[in-house]
Amino acid sequence: MLPRLLRKARQSPTAAACVCGAAVSALLGRGEWAHAQEDCTDCAGSAQQSSGSGEAAQSNRHSTAKWRVYTDRARQLHQQGRVEEARAFFESAVKEAEKGFGPEDEHLAASYQNLAELLRINGEFGGAEELYLKAIKMLELKSQKRASPSSGTESKFEGNNFISEPVRQKALATTVDRLCGLYLQMRPKRLDDARNCYQKALRLKIEAFGNDHIEVANTLASAAQVSRLQGRQRQSIDMLGQSLDCLLRNQGNEDETGRMILNDSLMILFRRRTLQLANLLLRQERGAGTQGAEFVLRRLIKLTLQSQEHDGKSFGEEELLAKDHQLCNLFCQSLVASKDGQRCAEAVKLLRRSVDNIASVSRATGSGLQGDLLECAVRRQLADAYLCVALDSPSEKRKKILEEVQKLNLEKLIGTVEHWWDNLRGKQGLESLKTKRLFVPVTQELLMHLHLAARYEREQGLLDSKRRSELLSQVVRIAEALHVMPAASCHEA
Repeated sequence: MLPRLLRKARQSPTAAACVCGAAVSALLGRGEWAHAQEDCTDCAGSAQQSSGSGEAAQSNRHSTAKWRVYTDRARQLHQQGRVEEARAFFESAVKEAEKGFGPEDEHLAASYQNLAELLRINGEFGGAEELYLKAIKMLELKSQKRASPSSGTESKFEGNNFISEPVRQKALATTVDRLCGLYLQMRPKRLDDARNCYQKALRLKIEAFGNDHIEVANTLASAAQVSRLQGRQRQSIDMLGQSLDCLLRNQGNEDETGRMILNDSLMILFRRRTLQLANLLLRQERGAGTQGAEFVLRRLIKLTLQSQEHDGKSFGEEELLAKDHQLCNLFCQSLVASKDGQRCAEAVKLLRRSVDNIASVSRATGSGLQGDLLECAVRRQLADAYLCVALDSPSEKRKKILEEVQKLNLEKLIGTVEHWWDNLRGKQGLESLKTKRLFVPVTQELLMHLHLAARYEREQGLLDSKRRSELLSQVVRIAEALHVMPAASCHEA
């Protein structure tokens, strides 16, 4: 297969020259190389003129064809999980790009980025960073030469590459963004580098794609994650909000009735970021923050229902929330945080249905730790909602409400969550990825259960000084455990 493709490329200057499009495809990562392909025939002619004739031209065309074949083969191998074989082909592609296109060509930058991505996935962060920086420097130098008054270049395309400056700007912005992602993956040590990098990537993406492009929305969301991990919660909230607004302005479509409709893939993205934003608002603020959380969640519910109705799947808000436990959890949390009796009563209604739904699913399919954690969280929220309703209720009704809370057996729930927490904390150094991922939500759940227990016992007149000391000692023990965790994980908890 490989020799046949190479023979075809040697015999056809057009085939050899047209690989210029693949460089842009590799740099942008989404196949955005129409600028190169549409002038493919002219590209071939220019390649023949610039490459000279005879053996030198033949060698140059041979290298460009090999670059394309090696790159495609490496990607195939990498998708199959054959990492070391893919690495060898990516390294060969780098060598062929140097021979066939020269040391300043976008094909070489694309080869650097391909190899960098493989190294990043393989955990070889140092080598990946070096290659990303090489690709970025190469693209920046190209743009600087293009912009220089002494260059005298006025044509849309340059040399035999036929890569326009707007496409190169997009490639540069995308490459910088990938370097930022590498720094984020290397947290907590490189969070400052990630923060500075995303500031640069955001500026480049706005210049290359425009203010409302999904690429800008994605970079805003990643930058928000960095701010959250650094404890800059207000900045994280602002950037996540901008990301959501950007998605709606650029990607949302209206149906014939004027309602906003999001496609399935965008709906998944919009949902995930809305839940992140609502969680931040609820954890960091009160008053206006809880109202903001309720607003963004109601917007998500409305858009979800409209999009599903557009697809012929019509059902109501209660049914949606009964199925989507994470959305229901946060939405009810925002209702309870308002301290409004009517909203809290709405939360009680939704959470009781959610508890029944979770229990039926658990009986039918069983559940692991994450499923059990969800059930504990929903029952804890139901108790919280009941206490909220009890605040403004007459004494007789208040007594009945507290009996409902008692039926939830909060003491048993706290014991269960504390058992999970002790078990996860006991794992050596929290080195297990699964343990790290579960430790933060279990810690959050345990703290919220302790807070709820204090509220409930105070309502019952049972919170004496001895019990208050017991609860405080448990909180201190949790705080001491958090001190041995990385800073980024502590911010999450």
